[in-house]
Parts: sequence; structure tokens; C-alpha cells
Amino acid sequence: MAKKLALTAVLSAILAGLFTGCWTSQSEKQHLLAKPNYEASLAYYREGKVAQAKEEILLALEKYPEFTEAHIHYQVIRAREIEPKELLDEYDRLLKQNQSDARFHFLYGRLLADIEKQEAVYQRTVQLDEKSPWGHFGLGWVSFKRSDYETAVSYFNKAIDLDPENPLFHNDLGGVYYFMGMYEEAIAELSLARELNPLYPVPFANLATAYYQRGDFDMAIDMLEEYLRLFPAAPDAQETQRKLVQLRGK
Repeated sequence: MAKKLALTAVLSAILAGLFTGCWTSQSEKQHLLAKPNYEASLAYYREGKVAQAKEEILLALEKYPEFTEAHIHYQVIRAREIEPKELLDEYDRLLKQNQSDARFHFLYGRLLADIEKQEAVYQRTVQLDEKSPWGHFGLGWVSFKRSDYETAVSYFNKAIDLDPENPLFHNDLGGVYYFMGMYEEAIAELSLARELNPLYPVPFANLATAYYQRGDFDMAIDMLEEYLRLFPAAPDAQETQRKLVQLRGK
């Protein structure tokens, strides 16, 4: 009888592991299916091809509706087309359909203009899922907006602990270090963001600023040139070209 119970327990554990693996694999499968569309959307957007970028990001979200980074990019695209209130209403509807999913609380919160309301939504995000990095990331942004840089660093580091290979988190932590005057730390984090995703243009622009403050004008030029190469349709492309002219004259 004892052997039978032991065998039953072992089989139950194996089956539980198999079912857990199936659920994990399903989410990973959706992510893998959606990722090419997400990356294609980013590429089109960097080239200024907004219509194609929107088409690809919608395909990514159709394949993986919980794809947080894809939602963020979709929000950027939609913000060019509709008023902020319309976009907020769109994500309010999504939130009501996904009340138990911390990611949709974060996505709704990042569209709020009121920092107090934003903070409350991000706190709710953390309450729903302490292991999700997005609530901590959002609270880091709230702290940054309040110029509470030490607290922002703490929240961003928590997000990185939970998702160490997310270049967005390292980029924003580097930005906080820059505002604290900690240029070496800023360069280290921004360089890591660049290494994690060499096609992500924002860290290159931020690195240029950090190198400039350190007096390393050659590296600042290199970073700005790479930023424009990656993002020729950047909204600040003309201003960046002007900065390059000034730097090359030094």
C-alpha cells in the first residue's frame, strides 16, 4: 500500500510537471510566433513606415495578446493617430477584460497623465504579481518624475532582477544614473542595453549624451552616428545632425 501511494505521488508530480511545461511552452510558443512581427514593426517604424509598422504590430498582438513590449510599441504608434483620451479608453477596455493580469494594469497606467493615479495603478500591478517586472519598472518612472532618483534606481534594479535581459530596463536605469551625475554607471548600463539589443536605438543617443558629459567627444560622435543609422526617421533626426556638426567642429 505504501509503495502504491509513493508511486501515485511520483506520477502526480510528473504529470504536474508535464502540465506546467505545457502551459509555459504555450506562452513561449506564442511569443516566438509573434516576435518576428514585432521586430518587423520596429524596423518599419525606424524607417518612418508607420502604416507597415502598425500592420505588423497588430499581427504580433493577434498571435500573442499579452506581449507587453508589443503593446508599448502599439501605444506609440496609436498615439500618432488618435487623441490621448481615445487611447486611454482603448486600454481601459482591455484592462476590464483582463483584470487579473498585472501586465494590462501596467499598460493602462503608463497612459495616465496624473502621477498619483499612475502610482496607484503601478502599485496594484505589483500587488497582482510581485514577480512581474513591469509594476516595479512603472514605479521607477514615477519616482524619476518626482526627481527621487535613489528610489527610482531601487525600483529599476528590482525590475532588472526579475528580467535581467530586458534592454529597456537597463536603458532607463542608465538614464537615472546620468541625472545623478554618475556617468560611469550610466555608460555601463546603457552599454549593456545596447549589447542586449543592438537594434534598439535609444541607448545610443543616451550614450552620446553621457560620453559628451565625460568629455569623450569621439565616442559621442560614434554613438550619434549609430543612432541615426539605426533610426533614420527619428523625430529628433535634424537636431541630432546639428549636434553632430557641432561635435565634429570641436
